[in-house]
Amino acid sequence: MKISIENLGIIKQAEFEIGNLTVLCGENNTGKTYATYAYYGFLDFINKGLINYTTEVIPIDDKIIQSLNDDGTVSIDLTKYYNTYEKILKKICDIYSKLLHNVFVANSKRFENTRFQVYLNPDEINRNIAYKERIADFILFEKAQDKQELTINRLIEKEKFRFPFIQELIAAAILTCLFKNSIPTNYFIASVERTGATIFKKELYLNRNRLLEQLAKSPQKDIDVQSMLSKSYSLYPYPVKDNINFIQELETLQNESTFSKDNPHILDNFQKISGGKYLLTKDGDINYLPNKSRQTKLSLVESSSIARALVHLDYYLRYNVEAGSILIVDEPELNLHPANQRKIARVFAQLVNAGVKVFITTHSDYIVKEFNTLIMLNQDKSHIKDIKNKYGYKDNEVLSPENIRVYIAKEDYILPQGNTRKTKKNTLIKAEINEKYGIQLGSFDEVINEMNEIQEQIIWGE
Repeated sequence: MKISIENLGIIKQAEFEIGNLTVLCGENNTGKTYATYAYYGFLDFINKGLINYTTEVIPIDDKIIQSLNDDGTVSIDLTKYYNTYEKILKKICDIYSKLLHNVFVANSKRFENTRFQVYLNPDEINRNIAYKERIADFILFEKAQDKQELTINRLIEKEKFRFPFIQELIAAAILTCLFKNSIPTNYFIASVERTGATIFKKELYLNRNRLLEQLAKSPQKDIDVQSMLSKSYSLYPYPVKDNINFIQELETLQNESTFSKDNPHILDNFQKISGGKYLLTKDGDINYLPNKSRQTKLSLVESSSIARALVHLDYYLRYNVEAGSILIVDEPELNLHPANQRKIARVFAQLVNAGVKVFITTHSDYIVKEFNTLIMLNQDKSHIKDIKNKYGYKDNEVLSPENIRVYIAKEDYILPQGNTRKTKKNTLIKAEINEKYGIQLGSFDEVINEMNEIQEQIIWGE
């Protein structure tokens, strides 16, 4: 998957690919978080919000509805949709671009000229997927693995077949057949504001309850309750709002995911970073149990900053993650000691090698250099094996360069759309990656080298 953005925040124009591991680096205020939030918002839109626009993307002929109504079944040839998937995807992105301001909770005028476009290679469109979805006792969608035909069956009597959104549902089923497996349906973001969402979990919940109480006491009967409730979170960008919702709904998470059961080493290694375990009380509070003293139960307010920073990831990795998911983490180094920054890089590598895509933004030289080490260890040489044994690196941590995409957000000369001359604007520059030297990224080295030079001059008086 490749993403193209124009006029998004400070970024004038840029392209970036989503690899199994994707890393955005750069100084503050260079557009990393904007690009990340826009990508997350797109995943959320195509999985949840697109249902309101499906017939704009794929109009459904009234004859299909009539056949379904009269005969109880109808088949749709998907070939034409597979052959025009690029145009369909462009329509989706055009709609999303107009709604981008909602992701950031910003004035729509700031995004008037913003463009967000997703490109998929033909080999990313799997025409041979099997699909089956039953909507209550109303309708059944089916597509066989070796067919390019979507069959729709009416499950209730003709006289009762009344549903206001049947065209939207059919269009959504076609879109599922098109983009299933190429666009993640399991996605999660740990925003940089995740610590605040954790600490103020109870306060946010109480504020919502107070609002409900005020509505109940209000003498006005024409209040738009849904609008009033949504305003309580309207100040938060989508990723932050979703982090708040996730932390408030932890009690609904009951069964560990199949992925976490099949990969217990990942959770074990993650727990070594967090330094303890989390326990959800009957009242919905989160307690932290340090590894060094399991008898001690601390509230998150009493706990260390690292415990608050990692609680979202702990619960996601334990209950929600599955192979094929994408985990997005904004500044994973938040509150982590350099040693733990190296460890979390290794956990990310283990996730990638187990089938989970990882997308991060980072300012951490330690995380990037640890990725370098994991890439450089991907060589079949005798001394490499000795190094792995000496420092405890496992084969499931080693990274293949072709699966990694690294970009640095910075000013560079680009050719804006419609221009004939290059100008210096904020963009994303792709870093070179190879097995021998790892990620070729000089931004961190420049800062470190300058610090070393200053200290040498102080010491030697030169």
